[in-house]
This record gives sequence, structure tokens and C-alpha cells, in this order.
Amino acid sequence: MKIQKYILTILGLLLLVPTISFSQVKKIKYESTQLSDHAYIITRTGSSATRRSNMGVIIGEKGLVLINPLFKGDEAPQFMKALQKISKMPIKYVINSNWDNYNTAANWYFKDKDVVIISHENVVYHRNIYTQFLFKDTFSLDIGTESIIAYRSMGHSFGHINIHLKNANTTFMADSYRSQWMTIEGPFGLEGHFNGINMALEMGNQHTKYIPGNTTGKIISNREDLIHEKEWRSSFSNRVFALKKQGKSNKEILRDATIVGIFKQYDLYQHITDEIADWVINPLFYDEKAKEAILSPSQLEKYVGTYRLKDKSDVEIFIENGQLFSKSIGQFYLKLVPTSDTHFLPYMQRSNMYQIFELDAKNKVLGFTLAHGGATLKYTKNK
Repeated sequence: MKIQKYILTILGLLLLVPTISFSQVKKIKYESTQLSDHAYIITRTGSSATRRSNMGVIIGEKGLVLINPLFKGDEAPQFMKALQKISKMPIKYVINSNWDNYNTAANWYFKDKDVVIISHENVVYHRNIYTQFLFKDTFSLDIGTESIIAYRSMGHSFGHINIHLKNANTTFMADSYRSQWMTIEGPFGLEGHFNGINMALEMGNQHTKYIPGNTTGKIISNREDLIHEKEWRSSFSNRVFALKKQGKSNKEILRDATIVGIFKQYDLYQHITDEIADWVINPLFYDEKAKEAILSPSQLEKYVGTYRLKDKSDVEIFIENGQLFSKSIGQFYLKLVPTSDTHFLPYMQRSNMYQIFELDAKNKVLGFTLAHGGATLKYTKNK
């Protein structure tokens, strides 16, 4: 792949210049945008000017609240310098909008400081995450200058939340809405994606400012932008299914004039060259397979239970709303979509990878095998 060749070239250049440290090569730009007298956006631009990420800063009566501080340890001095241009007050709270390492890496920097880290309860199922205060559906925080409401969006991932600032009339959408490209729809499909957008629209009004997690052009979106996102994604989904019925492959779908026309509504399209199918097409079919329900809830019962593997946290498999889920602290939280009584699709973007159950002669579940994190894991079901 082109991207692999590019990475190898960069690595080769770095090896030829051993005197240059990573921190010297890494150039980070921070840009601040004021939302109100107490709320700001810090936009981070890293190696590419086309992909920028938004963080939030709220100045409270006794300290600061940070929304998604996107940095790792070596970048902390740069971020703190940018933050002090807004306020020199101490940081009191950090709120994670999502569970991926990009959104939670800064948590380790705050681990031994007098900072409360707030996340959705499902973040504990992702790897290498440190957090403190967990909530299930909604969480509210009054810091004097601002009333903050965080709520599960049901879009993008199991651990995703939107964060609304009542006084600043602003909602930080993180990965539930990206202004420059199609965000991953999440384990609950377009319905879940639209749920997050609808909740944001219902909580706001015509003047609400919506802050996407990632942007290329403008930093602040409005109500019409969110409505357009719903329209574009619906049109895209309908067109993809129509082309698939005609026998078109993913590559052929990506070349369709209507599809390309929808893609061009997003600023980032001209910069994307690889793996678009994995990002935006495969999840649609994953969701459709989930709706087929080829195994009934009663048929799914035999998979329910606790599974073990030495030196790994236990896996709990359970049924919720007629569907099968698999979760393990520090490892994963997956929706399992059956294609047979042994093969289940755990990853929405990978249509050729399965969680495979082993059954005995009496059709009893003995365990399963799953490729995850670069390893093949083989779990045994507890008796």
C-alpha cells in the first residue's frame, strides 16, 4: 500500500538523522477560539494542516475544565503553554469524549495531579486507559460560570459522549460529528449516529455552536451543518445499498458519480486515497447483517457466559436487546454479528475477520478464538 511505503520512507530518513529527537521533529500548532467570556476551543494541528482536532477549555470559578486534551506526555509542555495564554488557573477536571487512545492519552499526565478525570463507564474496556469518575448515561457539573451536561451519544463507539455547555450554548461533538469527513457510524449503525446528532439538535437552538472533533476548514459548525450531515449520510447509505444490489464491488461503488458527489461535500475527501471502503462502506453492511437476526435470542443463549484466557482479563458475553455483545476490561467491547452459529463479525470495518466459537458434538459452546491487538486469542468458556 502507498501509506506503508510512505511510512517506511519516513522511518528510513529518521534513522539517517539520529541527532534529531522526536520532540524536535514534531511540530505542533495550537490555535485558540473564544466561544464566550469563559469558554474556548483549542485547535491542534499536527503533521498535516488538513486534519485538525478540537479541544475545549472552560474557565470555572475555582479552576479549569478540559474537554479532550489531545496530547501525550512529550507534548504536554507545548499544550500547557498554549493553555496558559487562555488562563493560568489550575486544571480541576478533564472530560473524555471518547475511549480511543488519542482522546485519553493525556489522562496519564494528570494521574498524579489534583485533577478529576471523567469518562463514560465503557472506557474501561479499551486498552491502556486511566480514568477516575465513570458515568452511565448522563452526567452534570456546575462550575459556577457554566453548567455542563455530558451524555452518551450512541454513535461512533461504546464509550462516546457529547458535552453541552448550557451558558455558552455550545456542544462539543467529538467523534459523533466530524465536519470534514464521514465519522465512523459506530456499533449501533446510522441510527446510533443520528441519535447523537438529534440529541445535540434537541438540546440546542438556532444559535447553538457545535464543535466537531476533527476539522479541516471552519472550526465551529452550526445547526444546518448537522442537518446536512444527516442528509448526506442517508443519501450515501441508500446509494451504496442500491449499487450493491446491482452487484457492484466496493471499488466500483467508490467510483460512482453520485457517491463521489456526496464525498466532495466534505473538505477532507481530496486528501483521502486509501481504505475508504473500510471506513464508510463496510460498517453499513455490518449494521445490515446485525438487523437480519439469523439467530434468535433463545439461540444466542448458549453463547452467554464468562470466558477465560491465562494472563488476560475475563470476557463476558451477554445479550442486550436481542443482540450478542462481548466485553473484557482493558481489551475490548464488541457487538457480535452472526453469519452462522460459529462465525460472528466483531469488527464493523473488517468484513473478513471473525470471532469463531468452538462447539462440541452436542452443540455446546466450548470457547472462542478472536484476532485482536495483533494476536490470536483463544478463550475457554467457564463451566
